[in-house]
Amino acid sequence: GDIGGSSGCNTYRSSVAAEAGGAPQAIALTPPIVTRMMCPEPVMTLENSFLPRLGAVTQWSYTAGNLALLYQLDDEVGALIFTPQPASE
Repeated sequence: GDIGGSSGCNTYRSSVAAEAGGAPQAIALTPPIVTRMMCPEPVMTLENSFLPRLGAVTQWSYTAGNLALLYQLDDEVGALIFTPQPASE
């Protein structure tokens, strides 16, 4: 499937698939395809930090009702936490 959204300034899209032979929550994402508008700081710095980590996601889980995407980027291991938002009217 595909995921996509806004990274604060630009929009992105990536493909996601279950990792064959991996743990039940193992996934692989393709490097995000991103629009390339320049944005003011600190938005640009935040976006440049977020997108590489998104492309390095290896697993997903739910933590306290939030989606956690676990990543390993070089020697850094961490999680991107997404909180559900109310539907727009």
